[in-house]
This record gives sequence, C-alpha cells and structure tokens, in this order.
Amino acid sequence: MRPKDRYIGGEILDGQFKILKKIGTGGMGSVYKAAQPAMNRMVAVKILHAKLKSRKDLVARFRREARAMSHLTHPNTVKVMLYG
Repeated sequence: MRPKDRYIGGEILDGQFKILKKIGTGGMGSVYKAAQPAMNRMVAVKILHAKLKSRKDLVARFRREARAMSHLTHPNTVKVMLYG
C-alpha cells in the first residue's frame, strides 16, 4: 500500500490553496489539482519534492522554470499565477 500523500486534503500558502488530488509526478516535483477559494477557481499546483529542497541548484532551477513559464502566452501552455 502506498503511503498517504501529506498534501492531499491540506491547505498551503496560508490557506490560499486546498490540495484536492495528485494529477502527476515528475523528476523534480508533483502536480496537484487544487481549489483557490478566494478566487473561486480550480488550479494546478506544482510542488518540489521534499527530498530536493536542500539542493540550492534544483530550487533555483525550479524557480527559473516558473519564471520562464510566466512569460509564455499560448493556448497550449499553462499560465503561471504565483510561485514561491
């Protein structure tokens, strides 16, 4: 049996997002379906794997990826609204 995901059912960033379910996992992190109650919308939240948070190079890469994605506007890309 797989261990329970600590984020599912919880809130992050002072309650800004409620994590509903995991929708994907990659080498650097996992992506979750989440509710953003204050904005009355559903969003995707990508969270860096806990085992990588001490790797400053990977944390910087994760932030660069978010920053780069925030400048893209195309129907086939996600819109980055917040990172940190």
